Amino acid sequence: MRLFVLAIFLNLCASYSVASTETPKTASEKATLALKLARQGEYGRLSDVHINMLQESRNRIEQLARDNASFDDFDKSELRKFGSASERINRLTRRTDAKRMVCKKVVKTGTRLVESECLTVAQREARAKGSKERTEQLLRGGCSNENPLCSGGG
Repeated sequence: MRLFVLAIFLNLCASYSVASTETPKTASEKATLALKLARQGEYGRLSDVHINMLQESRNRIEQLARDNASFDDFDKSELRKFGSASERINRLTRRTDAKRMVCKKVVKTGTRLVESECLTVAQREARAKGSKERTEQLLRGGCSNENPLCSGGG
């Protein structure tokens, strides 16, 4: 079983380094950005334990980036540590969990009042997609009463 897991992991790491032009330094920068966004609540409400896990993973990636200029410089142990830390960050910050509730503070237009808006990831994605479609429709030629993408018609 260990050999099977190790084979899959090494295959993923190999495909990662081949498919990506990313360097350890850019991986470290991405990990730092993910941690910053997590602290701001962009991935929903994460517990202090999860934030600490993100911090530890980012620190590990940062240390590996300081010690190695490229992924080719990694030995097997470092490659395993990097893969483990990257996977942990991805798992904790994954945005594909459609049922996860994300709450954000929003300022209502025309006021200074801040309200909390809680929507699932799927609802946020649907809203963004609808907004994009309406904008594209307007840019293509306006609205008509028959067009369901435009609210209010004309």
